[in-house]
Amino acid sequence: MTEGSPGKTSPVGTVLDGCEPAEAVRAAIASARIEGYVVGDQANAVFEDFASGTIDDREMIARVLALHGVHG
Repeated sequence: MTEGSPGKTSPVGTVLDGCEPAEAVRAAIASARIEGYVVGDQANAVFEDFASGTIDDREMIARVLALHGVHG
């Protein structure tokens, strides 16, 4: 459930709830490719770290954003 919205979930959360990290990564990459995006080698390395459990979702997001020059 999203914070501040009792009883509601985010669209992404509802699609991937209960998925293993590797399955979630495969689905996200497939979705990006269908939409015409290219997932680069550096991003793929981050996703592999998440899928293997080396990093959590917050670290994955931070690393991908950093690849694109966004720093929190």
